[in-house]
Amino acid sequence: MDNTHVGLRQLGQNVSRVMERVKRGEILVVTEFGKPIAKISPVREPQTLEEAVEMGQITPASADLAEFLAREPLPSGDGELLSETLERMRRDER
Repeated sequence: MDNTHVGLRQLGQNVSRVMERVKRGEILVVTEFGKPIAKISPVREPQTLEEAVEMGQITPASADLAEFLAREPLPSGDGELLSETLERMRRDER
């Protein structure tokens, strides 16, 4: 078994040591009787919006919100409430 795998018994007996490895950035696969059962990985720090844009995870807005709302006004709100719509839809499914 390679260095990225840790047995369940080994994990139980060496939790602090294993967690130190994870804190250093390692991703470890926990095995039981040689079969993978879990993965332990470090928690990623929250990204800034700029980093998310650079990685292509999000796209920056292409227009100003005020300009958009001026072109596409919000609905007046005199229609059915969302909660009422959901209730009706659930009732109709029965």
